[in-house]
Amino acid sequence: MAINSQIIFYLLILSVVIIFTLSVFLIKLWWKRTSDQIRISESFENGLQKEREAAKLLVKWGYTIVAEQKKYFHNFSFGGENISIPVVIDYLVEKDNKQFVIEVKSGNKAIDIKDKHTRRQILEYFHAVKADGFYLLNMERREMKKVVFDKNITDRNINH
Repeated sequence: MAINSQIIFYLLILSVVIIFTLSVFLIKLWWKRTSDQIRISESFENGLQKEREAAKLLVKWGYTIVAEQKKYFHNFSFGGENISIPVVIDYLVEKDNKQFVIEVKSGNKAIDIKDKHTRRQILEYFHAVKADGFYLLNMERREMKKVVFDKNITDRNINH
């Protein structure tokens, strides 16, 4: 009987250790997800705040805001199928009878045109929106730079 009670005692301790370890793991996982969601939410809110500040800055610089969060469609063909993908620009502005697309960025990485996501986003605008120019507005530095793509980019063919 003494051996059976010792085995039960050790199994009980092992069960407690396993349950405790699993609980700690689950709490850490929950905390990571929660903190990631909070961080994403704060980042999103910061981005929205910067976009509101951008509107004031654009007006201060003499631009008229024509549209905000305007949806356009990037139309193309893939394997013979016509595809239409919506793209939403931050601002369509006007100055000196010309219209410009303004992409507002904040944070460390996205404000750099060398960031592939930012560059590809503006390139997609280039194909979807007829405008006189495309600008990246860096809200961290409060500076705006024009992005110019090769006009012949759509005429290039790659033959295999």
